[in-house]
Amino acid sequence: MLVGDSGVGKTGLGWRLAHGEFKEHASTHGQQFWAIPQLGLKRKDGTECEAVLWDLAGQHVYRQIHSIFLDNVSAALVLFDPSNRQDPLKGVEFWLEQLKGKGELPPAVLVGARVDRGAPALSQQELEQFCQRYGIRGGYISTSAMNGEGLEALLATLKAQIPWEQMTATVTTVTFKRIKDYVLGLKEKSDRKGVLVSPAALREQLQATDKDWQFTDTEMMTAAGHLETHGYVAILRSSAGEQHILLTPDLLASLAASIVLLADKNPRELGAVSEAELLQGQYPFDELKGLEKPEQQILLDAAVLRFLQHNLCFRETLGNDTLLIFPSLIKQKRPLQDEFASVDEVSYIVRGRVENLYAALVVLLGYTSAFTRINQWQNQAQYEMGAGEICGFRLTEEREGELELVLYYSTAMPAYGRTLFQGLFESFLYKRDVEVTRFPPVFCANKHRIERTAVIKRVREGKDFIFCDECGEKTSLPEIAKPEMLGAREKKDVQRAEALAHLRSVYETHLTRVKGFRRDRTAPRCYVSHAEDHPAWVSSLVHDLRDAGVIVLENRVQIEANDFILQICSPEYKRAWDASSGRVGEESSLIRAHLKHQRVIPLWREGNLHEARPHELTGCRGADFRDDTAYAVNLFDLVLSLYAIPLNHPAFENLREALHGQWKETLENRFEPRQQVFISYAWGGESEAMVNELDKAFQVRGVTIVRDQRDLGFKGNIKSFMQDLGQGKAVVLVISEKYLKSLNCCFELVQIAKHGDFADRIFPIVLAEAKIYDPAERARFVEHWEKKKDELDEVMKRVSAANMEGFREDIDLYAEIRTLLPKLMDVLKNMNTLKPEIHQRSGFTEIFNAVMAKLEE
Repeated sequence: MLVGDSGVGKTGLGWRLAHGEFKEHASTHGQQFWAIPQLGLKRKDGTECEAVLWDLAGQHVYRQIHSIFLDNVSAALVLFDPSNRQDPLKGVEFWLEQLKGKGELPPAVLVGARVDRGAPALSQQELEQFCQRYGIRGGYISTSAMNGEGLEALLATLKAQIPWEQMTATVTTVTFKRIKDYVLGLKEKSDRKGVLVSPAALREQLQATDKDWQFTDTEMMTAAGHLETHGYVAILRSSAGEQHILLTPDLLASLAASIVLLADKNPRELGAVSEAELLQGQYPFDELKGLEKPEQQILLDAAVLRFLQHNLCFRETLGNDTLLIFPSLIKQKRPLQDEFASVDEVSYIVRGRVENLYAALVVLLGYTSAFTRINQWQNQAQYEMGAGEICGFRLTEEREGELELVLYYSTAMPAYGRTLFQGLFESFLYKRDVEVTRFPPVFCANKHRIERTAVIKRVREGKDFIFCDECGEKTSLPEIAKPEMLGAREKKDVQRAEALAHLRSVYETHLTRVKGFRRDRTAPRCYVSHAEDHPAWVSSLVHDLRDAGVIVLENRVQIEANDFILQICSPEYKRAWDASSGRVGEESSLIRAHLKHQRVIPLWREGNLHEARPHELTGCRGADFRDDTAYAVNLFDLVLSLYAIPLNHPAFENLREALHGQWKETLENRFEPRQQVFISYAWGGESEAMVNELDKAFQVRGVTIVRDQRDLGFKGNIKSFMQDLGQGKAVVLVISEKYLKSLNCCFELVQIAKHGDFADRIFPIVLAEAKIYDPAERARFVEHWEKKKDELDEVMKRVSAANMEGFREDIDLYAEIRTLLPKLMDVLKNMNTLKPEIHQRSGFTEIFNAVMAKLEE
């Protein structure tokens, strides 16, 4: 592989080595390659060895393209301009880091190019010392593509450096050699016609050369696969799933480079291109000139697929247009003033193959269900867990071939959220082919935070202490830290979120095939009918449908006969449907009309089917969205249905199976759910309004509270439900006057008390109307239950013993409440609980953190 910064003479040298003559070249756009016969040889075991020299564009904007097309470098020529007196080794350290990753540097030669243009700024001894320091086994060789100086020595050194004997041989047959020779002959054609060959067309052409030649399709495609492994061809699939052999794989790399260059020139500095305009061929790329439209479409699809497979970009819908945004190309600056107070936390120094690292981290963190990507600027991305709970990271590049990544959080971000975000970040980071040095925050004995850059500088100098700038206190520096050790629960949360992110990445890649397959059709339209019980989930679904190219209608008056209606089915939705109440009731007649045209798709979000789905929908084919781990799997099926693509369509059946298979392998039944969080409250009024608000705040953070109105179900056993609540590890109480006078609510209190650790397991919100801090008011509640007990006793005196069955438990319960309530109210009034309005203003952060801490015990 030829690597080096732009303008150092890589293409000129490569051309001279391949063709034996000098030719002036402009800066390379994308990639190109040549076979170099002089580097080939025959091994002792008879294996014929061939060498292909790849030339990579050196401009910074193209760097992220290289790693998605090339792997397994056997040897490298690292070029630089030795006459550059300001920075003679410019770019060399970066390219060495990319080649090395976190392993060993492959066999390499440091090449001073274009020595005919001026004397080297460094001596031969200095260059040899540089090679020894960085492990460049082939040493330094000066060359000139113009006059041929140093080329024989370079070829001899490179040939000796290539580890031919260690390489795995490709076992070939006579058939393979004939197919290879024919395909390589096709590559030499000067025009661009037929750069993509279907297997059927290739078979026809091969058989035309020899009518007696017998070979199978498997032999032919195996030969094509071997040629792809060695970089001679690329095997692509159309959006319809059909295979095609690209005879000029460098064309795809150059097209990808052109797309990246287009994104880099985005007028709004977003680093983005329109996905629809791209897939529809509206951009005049030079690489597509002279190609048939189907060939253009296959190449465009393949380029976008590679971007998404390697997490170089993500989809974002702005207005009516879905963009492919490349995080590494964003030029918009972060505002000078933040809307929130933040603090820097852990930082990481990263070396190795860092070309695509930043983009991949931005994309993958945005695919997790726990965090929503809300902002991205130049070298910085920001995410949100709950309202005001912000986390993010930024990138700085002060040294060549090295990145510094810094995590930061808003002060409102709870400890649980920080641990999860950092755990995810490190999980993605440490799996890359990079070396990572982790720097936790350092504080002196007087709790002054020491500047991060000063800590890094001292560590680089090999020092184990530092003096505080604030007070002068000598402070020991920590050893270079490894990834943070997580507790068992946090580790499972991180593993679950990571698996969800990778599943989402596969979904986003598959979505390109859907969009390409239906690129010439009008976008499907739908309306989402829902109750008010899952606002965050519905908002996320709408966002994802728009990213998939689906037009989501905001008002039911916009619905037309051919539009789809998606029903988010839950017990609350069914209650509203049956009662014809609210927004759901207003939409019901319209939905019934659409049922006749089979344009209604029920999406089962919560509860069992009987209690969640209106009976009119019986027989409608829908989707089960209750399991959040399978969201991407079900979303892909839903998108196929909206695009009128049968689920068993041969072009997509294998994609569905792959997505489902990954879910089964990494997520299905692999993570135990958190212990349940129950809530005990009185229905109606301020109490229920408070519970609805709290419920939504917990849902946003990925926790669904167990509450009777939603989870008890039609004809459910109330007593059993309340007994389960009493055993809960964490129970939120919303205490109101009605609560303390409610038989069911007080039964729940008694059940909690019976199972011990009452004060440790409850998380109360006390409404002002409860007045439990006034002893006279507390006495009135006790008086209320004494009066209830006396009334029941009086009535029971008139009931015969034969009819006492069923009443005895009530009598005992009244007695229990009367006895326990004073003690329980005393516990409640001595607890340091925040006022309800403080909980509301903070988005229930304090109570959420306390509940999470309890569940983690």
